[in-house]
Amino acid sequence: KILGEEVFEKITDIKDQVDIVDVFRPSKEVPAIAVDVVKIGAKVLWLQLGIRSDEAKKLMNLNNIDYIENRCTKMEYQTHFLKVRQAFPAIQE
Repeated sequence: KILGEEVFEKITDIKDQVDIVDVFRPSKEVPAIAVDVVKIGAKVLWLQLGIRSDEAKKLMNLNNIDYIENRCTKMEYQTHFLKVRQAFPAIQE
C-alpha cells in the first residue's frame, strides 16, 4: 500500500473490474500494456498527451475496447463537464 491505496506490480494482478487503464508511459511500451488491457477486460485504454500506438489501437478495435490517444483526462474533464478550456483553471490571471 502507498498512502493507504492498494498498488499492484502488473495490471493483470488486479482482481476487480477495471474501467479505464490510463497510460503515462512511452509509446513504445503501449503494445504490451494493450495486451494486458485485453486480458483483464478493461473498458477503455486511455493514452495521455503525446502517447500513441497504431498497434494498440488495432488490438482495442478488435476487442471492442474504447481507445483514446494523445489526450489528458484532466483537460477533457474540464472541457466537457466544467466547461473550462484552461489546463489549470485555478491559475487564472
